[in-house]
Amino acid sequence: MARITYRHIDRERSLILYAALLVFAVCTQMIAVMSGYGAFSWELLLVITLGLPAIAFQEQAGFPGLLQRNISNRQRYLYPLLIGMAFAIPDIILVKGIRNPGPYNSLPPWFQPFPYSVLHYTTGAIFSEVWYRLIPLTLAMVLIQKIARRYVETLFVVVALLTAVWEPLDQWPQGPAWFVAYCFLSGFAFNFIQAWLLRKYGFLATLCVRMGHYLLWHILLGWYVELFEILPAQ
Repeated sequence: MARITYRHIDRERSLILYAALLVFAVCTQMIAVMSGYGAFSWELLLVITLGLPAIAFQEQAGFPGLLQRNISNRQRYLYPLLIGMAFAIPDIILVKGIRNPGPYNSLPPWFQPFPYSVLHYTTGAIFSEVWYRLIPLTLAMVLIQKIARRYVETLFVVVALLTAVWEPLDQWPQGPAWFVAYCFLSGFAFNFIQAWLLRKYGFLATLCVRMGHYLLWHILLGWYVELFEILPAQ
């Protein structure tokens, strides 16, 4: 892979944009606490805060900046969003259509009331990408760039594979063997693609993959359940 060319303005823009994401997360938490919706733990905001110094080390890790000038909006936003949506569709079919086809009487824990759900799951997506991807991959790649630059391509694949199994293991589901196998393999593929996109197109690309998934799975499906299953039964 060709070396990424950084400018000072690219790093500044990355830090400013990430700081805006952090402010968004704090505002979401404040809204949740004041309104009584599902608030996050304050440790989550600490993790997102720790992503700020990781953003400052994207160049040393060999990753693009958040707004790298030679990356198009299609590469940074559109294609990742579509990838995330592609992963969400079979999830919806299997979980809602096959395993839970009946109407819900109340919102299950993986949904939040709309429109608060937009804030909640956007913040959740930021946290997940910082926790499962940005911090571990940045730390690992900065170290590799310093002590094993000759093997950086191979070692990146190794680190990407290791981080790709973290979230599926961390969120191990309950259910029949076929469903557990699907969740693990789908989660592994999802996370590995995101690791590749982080290196190729930067943090916003991997965040958009998760947002594409959350848009269909958590936000729009949750809104559908509210409108067509819960409200008619009240």
